[in-house]
Amino acid sequence: MTDKETNRISLLERWLEELQGRVERVEKELRLLATDTMFTEDVGSITVEGGFMDLIDVLDGLSLREERAEEEVNVSALLDLLIRFLFRQEAQNTQIKLLILSQTHPISGELFDEIGLFLNDVEDERFTVQQLKFRWRQIEAMVREEVKRLQKSGKSL
Repeated sequence: MTDKETNRISLLERWLEELQGRVERVEKELRLLATDTMFTEDVGSITVEGGFMDLIDVLDGLSLREERAEEEVNVSALLDLLIRFLFRQEAQNTQIKLLILSQTHPISGELFDEIGLFLNDVEDERFTVQQLKFRWRQIEAMVREEVKRLQKSGKSL
């Protein structure tokens, strides 16, 4: 490889790194904007209306707000732990409900495997909250499909 080609490659690598940084900043801003409609900063306490994933979205938004605050204490690590705890609890609750349901209905073992893998991912800090949210939504969809399948079979739940 010539010096000219090497210089071009290193220039392209720097541009790629810069673009990746910009994309990450834009993604954070978009997530922050998505949570702006759920709460206001002038309220002392936050009331979250909705389900489990709405709570996760609000906590994730709080974490992003803390990252932006320069003079305040950064609590994003604490919020990350709380979100992971809530995911763990929700996954364990789902496992228990499926286990109880499996006593009277044939439940796909794949669901238990997926939840087990998800619990491993929750413990692994390499997985971001966004990745966990995406993964949990997939599992929720799988559970909904399994419930629909059971309802179509004519058995009462």
